[in-house]
Formats: sequence, structure tokens, C-alpha cells
Amino acid sequence: MRYYSVLIFGSPEDKALCSFRVLDIFQQGFITIKDIKRMIEGMTRMWNSFTGSRVQTNQDYIEYFFAVIDVQRQGKVSQEELHFKEGSCRMWAATTTSSS
Repeated sequence: MRYYSVLIFGSPEDKALCSFRVLDIFQQGFITIKDIKRMIEGMTRMWNSFTGSRVQTNQDYIEYFFAVIDVQRQGKVSQEELHFKEGSCRMWAATTTSSS
């Protein structure tokens, strides 16, 4: 529940770093686009279940976001890349759109 509290009330930087830690479950020091997609799709399903909404993930935006934060273009993002890429933390939370 702490994670959801950070997602709701935390700063963009807190959200990004907390999400990174959740995604890096094997503590490898990096995450991939597959990790990000899996998390956002799961959160979207949960949100829809709890609220009755029909929020959908925006795959194009997720891919664009990943390209922005993947500074070294290796197909993986380290915590350092995420933390130091200006603006990336604010983009982190904007990967879903709602539909009526």
C-alpha cells in the first residue's frame, strides 16, 4: 500500500524512484520497456476494477517515454539514467489516458 500512497501523494521524483524500485524486482539495477508495460497494464486493470473506469494504456506514449529516459540507448534504464534525465520523472506518471 505504501507504493500506491506514493503514486497518489508523492512528488514526480518520488513516484519515479519508487516505481523503479518496484520494477527492479531482481535488483539488477535496471528496468526494461517490458517491465514498464507490465506494471502500467497491471495498474490500469486494477484501477478499472476498483473504479469501474475504462482507462486504457497508451502504448505509443509508453514507448516514447522509454525512448526519452533510455539515455544510453541500451534497451534498459538504470536508476541513474532515470534520476538525472531532466523531465523524465514528470513523464513517468503520464502513461495512461482515460476513455469514456
